[in-house]
Amino acid sequence: MGTKKVKPTTSTINPFSDYYEDDPDYYNPCDDKYYDPYDEFCAIYRDNPLEYLAPDGDFLSSSSDWINTVYSLFRFFDKFKPIYEVACYIIFIINIFHLLILTRKELRSNLVYMIMIGVGISDLVQSLGTMAQHFMTLNIVYKIEDCGESGAYRYDHLIVNLVAKSAQVMSRRCSSFLALYIAVIRALAILFPMIQRVATIMKPAYGFLMMIIVLVSCTIWSVVFFVLTEFKKILTCGNLYRPSYVMYKFQVDEQFKYPFMFVDGCMALFVSFSYVILASVLVVAICKAEKRRRSLGSDESSNASKLVTIMAVSVFISETTYGALYVVIYSFDRQYEEIKVLKKQDSVVLIFLIINSAIHSFVCFFMSSQYRETARRLFWKRSSRVENIIISVPNSS
Repeated sequence: MGTKKVKPTTSTINPFSDYYEDDPDYYNPCDDKYYDPYDEFCAIYRDNPLEYLAPDGDFLSSSSDWINTVYSLFRFFDKFKPIYEVACYIIFIINIFHLLILTRKELRSNLVYMIMIGVGISDLVQSLGTMAQHFMTLNIVYKIEDCGESGAYRYDHLIVNLVAKSAQVMSRRCSSFLALYIAVIRALAILFPMIQRVATIMKPAYGFLMMIIVLVSCTIWSVVFFVLTEFKKILTCGNLYRPSYVMYKFQVDEQFKYPFMFVDGCMALFVSFSYVILASVLVVAICKAEKRRRSLGSDESSNASKLVTIMAVSVFISETTYGALYVVIYSFDRQYEEIKVLKKQDSVVLIFLIINSAIHSFVCFFMSSQYRETARRLFWKRSSRVENIIISVPNSS
């Protein structure tokens, strides 16, 4: 049975036209037979298929291969979002225990551990922001209705999302800059151990002051993100469905948002490469110090170089991937549809960031005997007391 051909309304070939139905290796993932209303890729195409035109008016590909490739990439990167959300719940619990240990008196009197408290709180906010956004989608607060518009929710839902995203902007910059500050003070302490001014800034009071300065600066930066984000009221639904409440979605102002994310990415790259440079200097200085100790007959071994190396690799991977993504997005011609594929990769780079936050606690545990001893006294203190009480009870028989 022949298929009825629809005469195109434009001279440009439609990559989803019936012309390709004769190709056994091709199928249209966005036609009525396969269409998923929650599929962002197909929603974009069905709303405005002419977006797939290049600036010169020709399709980016003369065959369906490019369309299928982009569709596959959309589906592939969509799989990372639930992984990232589950990881945030796990890392949130890990950071709770991490902060319980760091806030003990014997650790918070140390400058490095005090700054680590700030890093841990920032990592906690990053996870909490994702958890809040995910919680709003579970149909517990209200029943989300399908309007055929990607990202369209009730007004209070978008407020929660905006506050969470703004807090995450603040927490990401706080965490990275505080981690860089830890590397700076370690480098100064090792390279200039006899200078009095260096000894002065190693006091916890200076660390607390630096935490306040970084927090205020990053909060101002996140407020800029909050102010630049606008809401757009959805007047008509794409699927002709009328919801029971007014829907809104984020209004993207490319004139401000892309430069903002570009600067945020540049800051991440600055932290990444600065940390690697400082870590390299630290490792060299630590190795020289250990060599001098061994020449003096000391057999003490230190895990400091391993600690610095692991932290440097972790920070480099997480911050470089995050920064590079938004620098590339800003530099890319936003008339092409590949930009939407790049945006989909934010869940991938955020997974690296969340893993980096978990590494902080594991590095402290495996590399610091003081941290392990504090954890042992905190979590095993009660069981030890119970054992002592049982042993001290006399035998009544």
